[in-house]
Amino acid sequence: MSYVKEAQINCNLGTIAAAELVKKARAFDADIVLTNHGKSANAKNLYEVEKLGIVSGNIITISADGPQAQQAVDHLYGFINQLQ
Repeated sequence: MSYVKEAQINCNLGTIAAAELVKKARAFDADIVLTNHGKSANAKNLYEVEKLGIVSGNIITISADGPQAQQAVDHLYGFINQLQ
């Protein structure tokens, strides 16, 4: 099953926050993709996530496929929204 949400970024996604996001993504049985300005990345790969250049004001898309797709997207959406 596929699940998608958009999230507004409230701060620059630096290495520490990106690493935490990747760690959280890896906990789910789902293929998770982040999209920013037309570029996509595997949310379980720190290098790919950092290459997206996510900064404050961006609106990113979180999408996932797999048994835990909805839980993964909802969890990452919550994590991103609490970043300051």
